[in-house]
Amino acid sequence: MLKNIDKELTQEDIVSIKANLKKAFGDEYITIDTNIKTLYKDKKCKFKKGELYHYYNAMYNEEMELGKGWYTIKLTLVRSGVCFFTVLQKEKKNEYFFLSNSIFADRLIPNIINIKKVGISKGNLPIIKFCKGKCPYDVNIISDGEILMTI
Repeated sequence: MLKNIDKELTQEDIVSIKANLKKAFGDEYITIDTNIKTLYKDKKCKFKKGELYHYYNAMYNEEMELGKGWYTIKLTLVRSGVCFFTVLQKEKKNEYFFLSNSIFADRLIPNIINIKKVGISKGNLPIIKFCKGKCPYDVNIISDGEILMTI
């Protein structure tokens, strides 16, 4: 990603970079999708027990008895590339699973994005726009345990 800028950008730098981006691409920000596939493009996402992710179910899922819509899942166990989870919106807390290298995993949106883990420097934040699509849930962008922004 944008890990080469570790310094604080001056206001002049920001204005210049945004002008160049606008001229070249029609937008003054670099847009980064917040799904796992985009965030961890060059590295493997390490899922951990207790983490929350948002998931869009495009059609009725008979196995999980979920209708079309957005859901939040909580990882209950991660072992040998298999992630077990529950769906927070369901009363009945059945456990389901997905493979950490699956399309399901790629489409998940983390509830918390640690910019250090995904290779984004803090100095780049003024020129980045995180895009979570139509996800109705807040996503926190953090670094060193500090919430930098909520999208």
